[in-house]
Amino acid sequence: APRPQEGTASTMAQTALLANSAAGAQPAQPDATQSSGEQALLQTAGASTPDPNIRTVVDQEASAETDASTSLLDKLIFWRTPDPAGTIVDPTAEQQRLQQNAALGQPVTTGATPTIKRKKKALLEGIF
Repeated sequence: APRPQEGTASTMAQTALLANSAAGAQPAQPDATQSSGEQALLQTAGASTPDPNIRTVVDQEASAETDASTSLLDKLIFWRTPDPAGTIVDPTAEQQRLQQNAALGQPVTTGATPTIKRKKKALLEGIF
């Protein structure tokens, strides 16, 4: 029976490849127990010079996945499209205001811009 502390061949390979990943930006020193083939494999795989910003990269990838899953969850729970942000200018009233300002010789910025007010929805309105 295999010894429990040895593990499988794939576990040993992962351990050999990732053993020096916590070394930071410093190039990993060859381990005395590694053969020249293992050292060459680590060198070829890029494990001898780990990326010092790996935590930032992993955090960015994890947050991107979280954002994607959150948006899917929001789409499932809040299936209605939200009202557009901002205010809507009433074009007819705005045209009249601009014409009155032009007729009186006033600047176009005189007076309040007329907007269309959205009515507030009732608590259960639009669900069905």
